[in-house]
Amino acid sequence: MADIRKAMSEFVRQGEKLRERMRSSEREILTDVDLHILRAQLFLLESEAISVLSFIRKVNSTADPSDRAA
Repeated sequence: MADIRKAMSEFVRQGEKLRERMRSSEREILTDVDLHILRAQLFLLESEAISVLSFIRKVNSTADPSDRAA
């Protein structure tokens, strides 16, 4: 697995753990600033994911069909 895919998988696993912790009583120690930083980072990641998806779709639509695996 490529390093970026490994990093993404680890990010998703950590996100699942964080979501569980945010649903527990631990959430009471979070501040407005903590949540603002989290939301800002998620926004940046979402924007980047949209950009990468667009790039991949563009590359795939212009690729030579003979280059694609069957």
